Amino acid sequence: MEMILKIFNTDVVDCSSSWNEVIPSPESRQLLIDIFLKICESDAVKVITHHSSNLDFQGSLDPHTHRIDLEFESPETFGMPSQQDYFHSISSYIFQIGKVAQEDKIAGLFIEPVSLALQRIENKRRYLGHDIHLLPPGLRGIRRSISIIHAYYSRNYNALPTFCPHKELKNFSLSAGVIWKQWTVYRDDSEHGQVLSGEFDGVMVDSRTMQIHLGSICEGGEQGRENGSKHYPDIQKVLDENWPQMFEVMELNGG
Repeated sequence: MEMILKIFNTDVVDCSSSWNEVIPSPESRQLLIDIFLKICESDAVKVITHHSSNLDFQGSLDPHTHRIDLEFESPETFGMPSQQDYFHSISSYIFQIGKVAQEDKIAGLFIEPVSLALQRIENKRRYLGHDIHLLPPGLRGIRRSISIIHAYYSRNYNALPTFCPHKELKNFSLSAGVIWKQWTVYRDDSEHGQVLSGEFDGVMVDSRTMQIHLGSICEGGEQGRENGSKHYPDIQKVLDENWPQMFEVMELNGG
């Protein structure tokens, strides 16, 4: 079966924009998860700035409604498009360095400490009204999210954290903020030397729609930029190595 990936810019709504949407029409939820994880683990991604997962135990029938019963998320990275940056200076964040940080794809980032992350999540929980829990940053936290989803679908409730309800999981979504390797830049820092920077983008999968979305960096449309597709070959390489001749990365333009 031939499947085509289309890249959709989810931040742009004008008719001259480019779309950055990945629609692989996977045959299973497992394939949806596998594609997401392989992209996050690959050399196409330099760092993972943030991640989250949303679980739905009710099963919404409305295609425009995304129900969330249980949410997991990581600490945030300083500089992300977040209101939290207005309340805390960069000195409140922890610079990530070393082997573990490299393995987790967070090396060179300033990450929110657990104490601040828990405080932020508690405020968010009160505002949104559903349960939210903290997971580690980077790949370690993403893999933990995936293991929780696997435990639900295999009905292996003993493998779940104690606070997780023993219910049938209907839908899930996974998202990761990333800086693509091709869009990585560094800035000088008086204390830490070369600090990672670049343009934030993202990867998201949704089991309800069985779709994969990539971020808003593109070449066409009103918000396009010169050489905006330079990270596409890196993504195509991941797909070709794992699912030969099944996917094609394409950019669609509105008219």
